[in-house]
Amino acid sequence: MGLAQAGVSSPLTREQLHTAHTAYLPHPPPLPEETDQAWAWATRPRSGQAVLLVPADHEGRRWRAFDYLTTQDPLPEAVWRTALDMATDQDRFTIGVTAYRAGRADITGAAWRSLAEQDHTNAMVNLGISLGKAGRVQEAEHWRQRAREMEGAE
Repeated sequence: MGLAQAGVSSPLTREQLHTAHTAYLPHPPPLPEETDQAWAWATRPRSGQAVLLVPADHEGRRWRAFDYLTTQDPLPEAVWRTALDMATDQDRFTIGVTAYRAGRADITGAAWRSLAEQDHTNAMVNLGISLGKAGRVQEAEHWRQRAREMEGAE
């Protein structure tokens, strides 16, 4: 659920979801739960209507969180990092927006920088704005200038 809140909209594999859920476990973690039992619990309808995880393909290989699952709590660091690790380019852009709104300049920079380095003009502009607000004026101007050059080349 945290990955969706971070901006990952692409369906994820069971393994990716398993990796991400560990961010929510206390330290030390409780006794290990049987993965298949946990999976059955998360994919079983609750109150006869909704499930926590819904299949995103016919084969049941990719999953997404049920739309109404959200929390106002800040996302754990591990969720942000996992989101970046698993993200498609479109997800990375959205993660950058979400992180910017959450005041996470480190995640914002990581999300948009990789796209900016691939000549993604919107990411360049947004990275420039973000860096400028962080007082990194010279670096911000570099990305804004590159964005202007890219737009002029089109």
